This record gives sequence, structure tokens and C-alpha cells, in this order.
Amino acid sequence: MLDRLITFALQQRVFVLAIAIVVCVAGWRAWKELPVEAFPDVQDVQVIVITQVPGKAPEEVERSVTLPIELEMSGVPRMTQLRSVSITGLSVVTLTFADNTND
Repeated sequence: MLDRLITFALQQRVFVLAIAIVVCVAGWRAWKELPVEAFPDVQDVQVIVITQVPGKAPEEVERSVTLPIELEMSGVPRMTQLRSVSITGLSVVTLTFADNTND
């Protein structure tokens, strides 16, 4: 079987060369169209809610803005973590979601 293949390849050199070129071109084209990211996104999906409340103390921002946002966001599906920071005039609530959650 192998002897017949080698004999055919030696007798039909132009045909074998043409097939090799077609395979190389098809492989190169497939490689160019391969959907590979150079820098894959490995970070979890996060949503950050930033709210400005000018002139309010951190305690007032926490009570009037941060806590209501946390209460409403606590039932969001596939959420793994909820963090918040309240400073003078600013509330930042960060929601982190499970892997494979769509943006």
C-alpha cells in the first residue's frame, strides 16, 4: 500500500505539488480567520454604579443613596459579590457577576 503511494507520488509530481500548495493555502487562510484574542478578557463581569451627591456627608450618602441601591441590586441573578464605598459627595457600588455572564 505504502509502496503504491510512493510510486504514485513520484510519477505524478506536478499533481502532488498542486495538492500540497492547495493544502498550504487552505491552512494559511484558516489560520488567518481563526478567532483568537491576543489579550483575552480574564476579569469577571463587573457593573459599577457611581452616584454623585454634592455637599452630603459620607453618612448621608450611605443612608440616602448607597443603601437603596444595594437593596435593589441584591436580587440580581448570577451576582457573586456586592461592594460599596461612600465618601463625601460620592457613592460607588460595584457588582461582580459569575463566570460566563453576558455583559
